[in-house]
Amino acid sequence: MKRVRNLSEITAVILAGGLGTRLRSKVSDRPKVLAEVQGRPFITYLLDQLWRSGIKKTILCIGYLGDQVRSVLGETYGKGISLAYSQEKEPFGTAGAIRLAFPLFDSNPLLVMNGDSFCKTSLEAFWAWHLDRKAKATILLTEMSDTQHYGQVDLDSNGRVIHFSEKDPLKGPGWIN
Repeated sequence: MKRVRNLSEITAVILAGGLGTRLRSKVSDRPKVLAEVQGRPFITYLLDQLWRSGIKKTILCIGYLGDQVRSVLGETYGKGISLAYSQEKEPFGTAGAIRLAFPLFDSNPLLVMNGDSFCKTSLEAFWAWHLDRKAKATILLTEMSDTQHYGQVDLDSNGRVIHFSEKDPLKGPGWIN
């Protein structure tokens, strides 16, 4: 993997193929990434964030009702981001969706995002932090006062991930990804 300094050379991968079972009662006719938030499909907020950061290429890992995502977004997002699609025929899970998309990757570093989560953060600062540490991989974490609804990430004193804990109703404050 080549080392790049500019976010415009990074390929974003958005995991947008989930079944949306928890959201199904509210949004049963479309994939969750197309659920409307303030009159717009949720995924457009992620694409706007990528565009503002200078990212020009995005691969969407689609699955459940994925043809709708392709139909709504097309091959280019309105702000000049080229879109490519990797379609799961059956759910392979998070790592499986990324593996299926391998043929679409180039030699550029990847920024992998969940299509159902928005993190209000500076991707530029995140990338600079990653480069500064000469890391091979970096996970954006946020601290929560109560992690019971999330998987918790345990870190060592140097900020390295040592363990992921699944959702636990007894968990308190901590880091989540």
